[in-house]
Amino acid sequence: MLSFSWKITYFIFIAGAFALLSFAALNYQSLNSAVYAILYMLLAFLLLFGMVVARHTARPLEKIIQAANDLADGNVKSRAYVKNNDELGQLAKSLNKIAEKLEKTHQEKEKIQHSVAMKVSSLVGPLHDTIQALEEKAKNRTADFHKANEISEKMQIDLLLREAELVDVKGQLATLMKRKSRKIIREEV
Repeated sequence: MLSFSWKITYFIFIAGAFALLSFAALNYQSLNSAVYAILYMLLAFLLLFGMVVARHTARPLEKIIQAANDLADGNVKSRAYVKNNDELGQLAKSLNKIAEKLEKTHQEKEKIQHSVAMKVSSLVGPLHDTIQALEEKAKNRTADFHKANEISEKMQIDLLLREAELVDVKGQLATLMKRKSRKIIREEV
């Protein structure tokens, strides 16, 4: 695929060649070798002229296209530096103004986001501290609950052991009572 500058060169050369060959065709009978040499030089000049005009037109246009593509990709610092004072220069200046406005808007957006983040942080900061204090209290209460639960379990075990001892003492007391009552009965008899 031809680049833009070669497309312009091609059209300038074809148009000039057509004009020269049309002129030569009108006077074909009276042409001599000097005229042919001049025609060849004019064709070479047309080719060089087309290349110069194409480069002069294409380079600024390529810069403008690159800057526009960069802006479209989100690079708000992109600029088209074109020195021409023609329509391409005006287009580049307009594109640069758009880029400047986009950059200012982007900077203002970042400032607003930073400001909002700071405000949210200042509002959420005390809540965060409160949440941390509540979490610490919950940890302490949970630890206290576990300690109380352990003490309760130990007391239940201790109570069960005491009940077992009590049952054993009751059994021994009952046995002693039986013996004593038998002894009393024997003594009476």
